[in-house]
Amino acid sequence: MLFPDLQILLLILLRTGGFVAAAPLFSSRGVPMALKVLLTVILSLSIYAFSFTGVVLPPLTDDLYLLYVLREILMGLTMGFVVQIVYSAVLMAGQLVDFQIGFSISAVYNPMSGITQAIMGRLYSMTALVLIFVTDAHHLILGAFYKSFEVLPLGVGFSVTIGTGWLLKTFSVFFAIAFQIAVPVLLVLLMTDLVMGLVSRTIPSLNVLMLGMPLKTLIGLVFSMMGLPVLMSSLFKVIGDMSVYLELWIQRIS
Repeated sequence: MLFPDLQILLLILLRTGGFVAAAPLFSSRGVPMALKVLLTVILSLSIYAFSFTGVVLPPLTDDLYLLYVLREILMGLTMGFVVQIVYSAVLMAGQLVDFQIGFSISAVYNPMSGITQAIMGRLYSMTALVLIFVTDAHHLILGAFYKSFEVLPLGVGFSVTIGTGWLLKTFSVFFAIAFQIAVPVLLVLLMTDLVMGLVSRTIPSLNVLMLGMPLKTLIGLVFSMMGLPVLMSSLFKVIGDMSVYLELWIQRIS
């Protein structure tokens, strides 16, 4: 077996590495792998220095220590996934607007997020990422992650069933939030479709198909710019919920 201090540090590294690999603000593909590894090591050393200096794990066999290793990897990945669920509300809102405004056809692979996004989707996601760091929300998220070592110490069991059910419920909540973020622009575009349908019935000679798409794009862009204050307030709410829901998940499974 490894030395006791190294055992503890390795478990902290695994939980931290899983979190960094899954959390949206750290897992971006635009962040170099060397920087991710450096961040994982720095966070792990700080957690060990302030919380685990002098702590000794009970004697462990190789098989039992392997279970500890798997548990910490799963714990870190799940906590990162909780933050990702909250952030996905912004991504889904952008995709809904893109589909309705007609930008989905211009969707391309976004190397930063690792998914295919169109214009509004990239705008929403990049704005949210910037706001995370501008509002210091990343400090709150890291604070909640640090707290997980107090609520869920190394080697302590947790309820997988309760955690999974809570994740599914949270995903449905933030799917509804994604629709709420996108609904102002969606309603305007829906009204545009209704008006164009009435115009086509009134003036049959008018080519609505040729006129409708550019008009929807123009109206969608104009109202998206007009609705920026509403969008920003919605994004602030979603960003603030990241650390809150991470703490709720930690408390739920403890």
